[in-house]
Amino acid sequence: MDDKILKALGEPRRFRLLQLMSSRGYCVRALAMRSGLSESAVSQHLKVLREAGLTLAVLSNKPHDAAFPVVERYYPGVFAAIQGALPDVPVKPDPTLLYKLMGELRAVPKDTLFVGDSNVDICTAKNGGLTGCGVLWGFRTRQELESEGADYIVETPEELRGLILA
Repeated sequence: MDDKILKALGEPRRFRLLQLMSSRGYCVRALAMRSGLSESAVSQHLKVLREAGLTLAVLSNKPHDAAFPVVERYYPGVFAAIQGALPDVPVKPDPTLLYKLMGELRAVPKDTLFVGDSNVDICTAKNGGLTGCGVLWGFRTRQELESEGADYIVETPEELRGLILA
């Protein structure tokens, strides 16, 4: 992994923000409240992650016409790509939209970690041939994530950071 990315992720508050964003679609205000940072500090940390070269993307089962403007409104320019559900295209856990998103980003499976908080997310990772990491601060239990075949399960943002930096 690029030294610039490692340095950006090494800052605990910045990593915590990345972590919160991976589990839910928090707006900047909600991220500020959950992290104890000001809204301007949240925006600055997200900018640093993007400028460090870390590619962040959103794959949602919410309709694309709804998902895209909401994510872009709260995180302008943070995500390299935002993909919501499209008419007549299967949604997660089918990998069709995942492949579309990865193609746009020129992402390869060996360099991609799919992080999610649900069994559907883990199943999507598996169906797409990706490494899947379940987080326990979301909607599902360890048992549900394990039964779906998560490659990794982390309890804290620090554990996720360790996994990414390994």
